[in-house]
Amino acid sequence: MSGRRDHRLSARARLACWGAALAFAAAGSAAAAPLQVTHEVYGGSAAPIPVTAYRGGGPGLHPAIFLLYGARGLELGGAMYDAYARALAAAGDNVYVVDYYARTKVVPKTPQERRAAFNADLAGWVKAVEQVISAVSDEPGVDASRLGLLGFSQGAYLAIAVAADDPDIGAVVEFYGGIPPSLRGHLVRLPSTLILHGAADKVVPVREAHRLADALSASGSRYDIVIYPHAGHGFNARLDSKAGRDALRRTLRFFRDNL
Repeated sequence: MSGRRDHRLSARARLACWGAALAFAAAGSAAAAPLQVTHEVYGGSAAPIPVTAYRGGGPGLHPAIFLLYGARGLELGGAMYDAYARALAAAGDNVYVVDYYARTKVVPKTPQERRAAFNADLAGWVKAVEQVISAVSDEPGVDASRLGLLGFSQGAYLAIAVAADDPDIGAVVEFYGGIPPSLRGHLVRLPSTLILHGAADKVVPVREAHRLADALSASGSRYDIVIYPHAGHGFNARLDSKAGRDALRRTLRFFRDNL
């Protein structure tokens, strides 16, 4: 993200995000069952993994989408994650915001700490996410044949790592991420993937998006890529912007079409 005003959203901005997200999800659809938001723990007492679950309810089985936050955890972008989860739940999905930092019990504070944590802890985060996926897949109301990953920044790299390791994942939407260094040159087939990135991203350069697209093409994987001109890191935090509206619309449609 560029600028402090993008880092922390006011209560009014949160309401605007929720309103825009729910308007997109509700457009053209029947009235959804009341949304249930619960805070749960997976993994047992030895290695607990907190998860915020968003369930739209209604009869039948629902896809499960696992949302993976960026390097600042829920401190940065929490309102955006909440808005995306609500929009997806309103569209009929179950959404699980996975607090994967709980596995390593450290929330890195500085850019140097975040880089070091990514290199040291990625494998542990992958295991944490997969543990949650396994548990959720056995829950009533979940269609285990329709599992998706939604990742932002560091969480997008993590989503690619999980999808590369878990053949049950059916779709990935990744925002301003790329291929983890450990997978470069070793990426085999991935599920259908939507790549969304800003051309002016100074945190994760847009070449990371093109590198991922090239790897997906080489492996024969299906993918779509959208590069937003002049957009920086975290461009979609403002859901009332043109790029923000477009990115949310594409996210909802991609999961609808691929799960």
